[in-house]
Amino acid sequence: MSTEEFELDAPDLSPKLLEELEAESGKRKWNNLKFGTEETLAHLAFIKKKTEEEPETFKNFWPLALLQNIIVHRAASSSSDKEALTYLSEIELKQDVKDPRPYELVFHFRENPFFSNKTLSKKYTLPEGVASAPTDGSVTQEMRDFDPEDDLIPSTISIEWKSDAVNLTKKFPRGVATASSEEGDDEGFDGDAGSFFHFFTEQFDPHSLRAILHDDILPDAVEYFLGRGDNSPFDEDEDDDELDEEDEGDDDEEIDLEEEERSSKRRKT
Repeated sequence: MSTEEFELDAPDLSPKLLEELEAESGKRKWNNLKFGTEETLAHLAFIKKKTEEEPETFKNFWPLALLQNIIVHRAASSSSDKEALTYLSEIELKQDVKDPRPYELVFHFRENPFFSNKTLSKKYTLPEGVASAPTDGSVTQEMRDFDPEDDLIPSTISIEWKSDAVNLTKKFPRGVATASSEEGDDEGFDGDAGSFFHFFTEQFDPHSLRAILHDDILPDAVEYFLGRGDNSPFDEDEDDDELDEEDEGDDDEEIDLEEEERSSKRRKT
């Protein structure tokens, strides 16, 4: 068989055909966004119902679901951050299935020693001048091209800390960001990202918590509560254990080969 590189020539597409294919691809992307939103809202409604039915069992549902995601676990880097999150009673998603581009994450908190706010929210809105989805159900080019990373504007709020002693954003300030990190390049961030609660008070999101919360945790909250989420710290530990076992296996193989070589030499002599 020839070892030459195998290539297939892409066909030349007429502008009209290319436009039709891109329109179909964009429509599919839009429908997937709407379907995903419906599924997530239904999942959250189920969790809310179970929490109301068995409040004691599900008292720590959301603290567990959040902190059993490795990114959130790292973002809530201090024990004070984690303690404050133990008062979290619900994460509410406000999102319109008819136009799921903008949305709001609302964190509901029980009475706690850190802040007076009953809720902390983060809104993601479309830029001024961007039209809402047409009521006739058609999909515009603007909707097909939608990218949440580039096309949403995050809000900021003020947290009513009960004292400076428990002001976590002041106790754990965010490090100085480089120019590249301010433009959204997480790897360019220079320094400590500070308290988890900077997520609410600043637009800059070095941990990409918007995507982690909306796209990863909320649609799969039950799995994270059970410690089985895709980005669970426990999964990472299991992967490390598997790698360690493989390394040990490789070492044993090397020892066996060395012993076999010595035995072979002894037989020859």
